[in-house]
Amino acid sequence: MEKNNKSKNEINPFLKMDAETMYWLGYIFADGNIAYNEKQRQYSISLFSKDLDILYKFKEFLGPLSKMYVRNTGIGQVIYRSKSVTKWFINTFDVGPNKSLILDPNIELNWDLLHGYFDGDGCIRLTDPHKEAKFTTGSLVWAGRIREFLLKYNIENKIIKKGNAYDVNIYKKDSVKLLYQYMYQNNTSRLEYKYNRFVALFDREKFGELLES
Repeated sequence: MEKNNKSKNEINPFLKMDAETMYWLGYIFADGNIAYNEKQRQYSISLFSKDLDILYKFKEFLGPLSKMYVRNTGIGQVIYRSKSVTKWFINTFDVGPNKSLILDPNIELNWDLLHGYFDGDGCIRLTDPHKEAKFTTGSLVWAGRIREFLLKYNIENKIIKKGNAYDVNIYKKDSVKLLYQYMYQNNTSRLEYKYNRFVALFDREKFGELLES
């Protein structure tokens, strides 16, 4: 009898390559853990976070074969175990274990991917007089790619070295606003608290303009 249900090694949730997939690729590039160890037979792609809502969304994206665990510390993990999918991921994007200092994924940058990376390894600062956002990476090559991508959209930025890491710093308010508009143009998953910081700044300003008109 032919089996209708597919085994774990036959299901690849990343093949669709739509906006939602791009978001999760970016998040994994930033903050994911990739394990591929034939000696220990460990093959997996996973995310850790204190924000359980984003992990629930990641688990929903991966499908029922993924597992979610929450530690006593409140840190959660979603893990997808598959030798074939993990191998495909590493070979397709040239991103594997110990990626942080050499990150240079084999994929063209787009806004959904960058949005996911920002949620994994970016921040926005609204403390007066600072209105700035930044992406952090241990790879100078990846920092350079982010910088050049942002410049194509007139988002001024500069790379600042901090210890063993690099910040791509967006330091002008108009550029931060453009970042906000571009990153959230598609209805993908998102970290709500980062999104709300943008909203608190720019939607509040819009409301003020309406009152003055």
